This record gives sequence, C-alpha cells and structure tokens, in this order.
Amino acid sequence: MSGPTWQWRDGGSGAFGHLQRTASSGTFLCVQRAYRAYLAHVNACGEGGEVPGACCGTGRQLYEDWRAVRGTP
Repeated sequence: MSGPTWQWRDGGSGAFGHLQRTASSGTFLCVQRAYRAYLAHVNACGEGGEVPGACCGTGRQLYEDWRAVRGTP
C-alpha cells in the first residue's frame, strides 16, 4: 500500500488543469475506515462542546488517527 500522490488532471474544454491528490484503493479504504470510525464516534458521543465528539479523548484520538492515515501533518 503506497501513500497518496499527486497527478495532473486536464481541465477539459477551455478550463485550466490542476493537480489532484490520488490514492491507491488500499490507501483509500484505510482512510475511509478511519473517517467512518471518527464520524460514528462524533455522532454517538454524549460529551458537549463546540464540535460534538471532538472534545473527549477518544474523539481527539480518532481524529488524529484519521489525519495520520491521510498523511496530513
């Protein structure tokens, strides 16, 4: 499983092209699984705060796990 990469995408008729972040199917599935775990916790967490689920330790850890899998610093 390799990490995310960047690929050039043409813009189509008259539009400018751009770089798009891409991932292998294995990487995508890992990121998707981590994000779903985070969202499930946020929706079920009973602790209050500005962002539900983000203020408890479990929510913060799931968020950091998701960021780590994505390759976000």
